[in-house]
Amino acid sequence: MMAAMEEAMEGGEEMMGEMMMEGMATAPKRETPGVDLFGELAGPAEIPKILLAMMVCYPAFGDYVKSQVLDHEFGGSGSDSLGGVAAVTGAFVDAQERADAESWGCAWLTEDDVAELKEVSEAKTVKALVFPGTVVAWADKDTAIGCAGEAPSGKKKVIFKFAGKVHKVGEKAHVFHRQFAKIKEFKEDGDAHLCELEDFQEACLATVAEWKAKVEALAAAVGGAVEAGKEAAMEAMGDDKKDEMMMDAAAE
Repeated sequence: MMAAMEEAMEGGEEMMGEMMMEGMATAPKRETPGVDLFGELAGPAEIPKILLAMMVCYPAFGDYVKSQVLDHEFGGSGSDSLGGVAAVTGAFVDAQERADAESWGCAWLTEDDVAELKEVSEAKTVKALVFPGTVVAWADKDTAIGCAGEAPSGKKKVIFKFAGKVHKVGEKAHVFHRQFAKIKEFKEDGDAHLCELEDFQEACLATVAEWKAKVEALAAAVGGAVEAGKEAAMEAMGDDKKDEMMMDAAAE
């Protein structure tokens, strides 16, 4: 993490320019924001913005950070060398999510993934989706489809329509962090599937204090139910059984 931050500070926009030239030679063309849209990128105070700019403007880097976030979510079997980058950018984006906007994304998914989305859609009152880490979405559907690249063999195109607060980067990119969403509608849309989402922030209690209060309330409710069950069980017993239990307790 420290090495990545030092390189970002020392190289700044020059390093980003070199990465752009290398990416143009090997990667398919994608419509991503320019680094200039992030404003001033000099000095240690701008490290969060520099790292986010690298993730948004250079998708290969952003995808690598996301891959480590996903690996951590599912047990942490691989490298966590960019865990610090994920933490810093996530906190920065959380603080910048101020605009309510419609956002679009596109991904190539397996048949099993599509079936799972359909299942979640059919059980929308009890199931939700979580988009971990920092997510880069787009202001319009066409841009999202264009940035998804060409179809991998055997994969299905799924277009996501997001709702909720975002951090806008220029006129195209909408960035948000760890969104919880319910599926409003899941249907076929031409050669793709359209997954329309609605924000599910009520599932995310904002502070530790709120979590603590909710857990304590649930624990109290469970404790009350247990005591009530014990009393009901005692009432259902005959006097002989109660006497036997009291003698056993005294003997212990």
